[in-house]
Amino acid sequence: MVVVEAAFMTDSGPQFWIDQDGETTKLPQPPNKRILEVKEQLNGVVRQFELECWLNHRDLIVGRWVAGNANPYGLPSDLVSWGVWWRLRPYGIYRIHHADGQLYGYRADVLDRVEISTEGVRYRDLLLDAWVTPDRKVFLEDEDEVAVASLSGQLSSRDQRRIARARLLLTQGWDRIETRVDSAIESAISAIADKTHRD
Repeated sequence: MVVVEAAFMTDSGPQFWIDQDGETTKLPQPPNKRILEVKEQLNGVVRQFELECWLNHRDLIVGRWVAGNANPYGLPSDLVSWGVWWRLRPYGIYRIHHADGQLYGYRADVLDRVEISTEGVRYRDLLLDAWVTPDRKVFLEDEDEVAVASLSGQLSSRDQRRIARARLLLTQGWDRIETRVDSAIESAISAIADKTHRD
């Protein structure tokens, strides 16, 4: 079963970014190109999310979603979520902040089978998630679901090793991951700003 989950807000108003040095800058006009984030769940459900495409390379993709007033998650309407995925890393990271650039938090999904194409990103969700607060406290989520899926055979021994590796990276190496995520987003913003300036 395929479920289309989300659409971005088309009239989002001015958006800002606070970089790693604490500098606030106004974002360029969002790109017109859209991509799909396709999440395959262990139960066979496939969820699709439409995103703005800010960067799409063979090994890295950066998309953005703006919550808007009618978002299906009950989130504040000014929240913005940047999604960053790498073809070879065991996680995807969302940097979530308010329209003024103030950080709301980071969310991490543990993944495998990541495929990046011109249409977007597709991956299999391995259940374990993490929420990271603005002050860098990491909270793992859905450990109980991982345990049940491991016992039932839904998660193979290879899956369980990948989850264990990602858990270690998220809990003991978050600072490096955060820097990597923010750098990817800043590169995407710069690329769009440069293109806008040239056009």
